[in-house]
Amino acid sequence: METAIREILKKHKKKKISLLELQQQLPGESDERAFFQSISQLEKKQILVPSKSASTYQINKQLLNQEKMNQILQAQLLLKSDIKLEAYLSLPEEVWERDKSYIFLVDKYFMQTSRVAMTIPECAYHLTGNEKWIDEEGGREILQRLGVWDRLNLVSYNDPLMLAINRKQFHASKKHLIVENKSVFYRILEVIDRLPIASLIFGAGWRITSGIETLGLQLGIRDDEKEEHRFYYFGDLDWEGIAIWQSVSEQVVLAASFYRGLLQYDFSKGKETQSQNEAALKEFLSHFTKEEQERIQYHLLRAGYIPQEALTSKQLLDRGGRL
Repeated sequence: METAIREILKKHKKKKISLLELQQQLPGESDERAFFQSISQLEKKQILVPSKSASTYQINKQLLNQEKMNQILQAQLLLKSDIKLEAYLSLPEEVWERDKSYIFLVDKYFMQTSRVAMTIPECAYHLTGNEKWIDEEGGREILQRLGVWDRLNLVSYNDPLMLAINRKQFHASKKHLIVENKSVFYRILEVIDRLPIASLIFGAGWRITSGIETLGLQLGIRDDEKEEHRFYYFGDLDWEGIAIWQSVSEQVVLAASFYRGLLQYDFSKGKETQSQNEAALKEFLSHFTKEEQERIQYHLLRAGYIPQEALTSKQLLDRGGRL
């Protein structure tokens, strides 16, 4: 009975509780005699302190949680590594109960494992046998509470970009074409063997900004060969497409021939919500003639755009041949 009452008191958020509240929260029909005996014991231990109001008690949370504190201190003595448990002294008991089995797994990991560089799923598996534990099941928070998160030798890899190899040109050409949209990727893929490029890469919008770092690995380009290879970029002729290109402009060359192909078409309206990046536009316009610059700027400032899908397969082949 006393154990059940303690659990109710631990979960009770207020500083005071009445006997009626306690009785109502006990499971099933409680033995009244055992109930009052337990209340008397808790009074003697000063966990329940009678208040001025009849049948109401002040809860001494510090004494109530002493058992949890003793468990934490005892667990700290059993740990073989230098992880610390102080954070649990001020956390609810249910957090301690939920985490404590993992704490000893973490302790074992730090004592036995040679901490080579690992991805988060790999580390989670070696810690608990569950590769999802860190990112999906609260493991990150536990590791942070223990003060060991920064000591894990974790590495992350960007998602690889989708690409296609031109078998006819792969060993002869050092040119690679990145396109923003999937539909254009597949359109060019149909004629890739007729283009002077070694590979075609789907930039997937903003994903190119992170994925470009692994392109060399994906294509098998050694560090001493990087200077020989040239990556061209072709995206939508709108504010966002230009901003995407500008974010990787130090690593790619603007495929201006494709954009000149787009300028054969009229601008459409409908990009009013896109952010205007004046610095990106200025850098972009430097690749065009004065007349082309004026036309592009005029329409972009009026929410105009031309999607890269405007080019036909024949035009893509023609413009790609000018790289």
